[in-house]
Amino acid sequence: MKKGMSINSLMKHMRTNHGMEDLRGSDRKILLRNMGYFHGYKGFRFVRKPKNALPLPSFDALMDIYGFDSAIKAAIYPEIMFIETAVKNIVLARILENIEDPGLATFLKRGLRTCRDVNGRVVNGQMGEKLKLKSQLQNIVRRSYKNDLVKHYVDRDDDAPVWSIFEVMTLGDLTSVCRWLLDGIFA
Repeated sequence: MKKGMSINSLMKHMRTNHGMEDLRGSDRKILLRNMGYFHGYKGFRFVRKPKNALPLPSFDALMDIYGFDSAIKAAIYPEIMFIETAVKNIVLARILENIEDPGLATFLKRGLRTCRDVNGRVVNGQMGEKLKLKSQLQNIVRRSYKNDLVKHYVDRDDDAPVWSIFEVMTLGDLTSVCRWLLDGIFA
């Protein structure tokens, strides 16, 4: 594997090979380091595929794109967080209305649809997917152990309640849960 470049070597490479002559000095070095080479320069060099190269004639042009990207994220992030929280709480409310105990073990046993057909046989590939979801939820508990919402229950050797897991799960985790919810949960 090729050894990575130092920040000074990287700046020289960007000046020499990519025409960014204005990438000089300690203030620019700090900007590049804070932006992150892969997030910033590599990420903004092209659109989706390297053949769709963006003409970046200078470091200032790169900083303009980086600033625009950051401004868009800052503008929509609060709205996305609001929507994420609302969706998580709607799903959680429906789950808790349909299981008698809010613990993770009960949810895993009674809150998810079966992966068996009408004859009781496991449908091809579904058990592995369901086990993957169970592992994903248990990993959320493990990763979030330091969070007081989860730690309180785990330290008592209790089952972490589903609501505490929903507080710390990602939107991707929620999508995985929704794929396995009981069919009538939103009826």
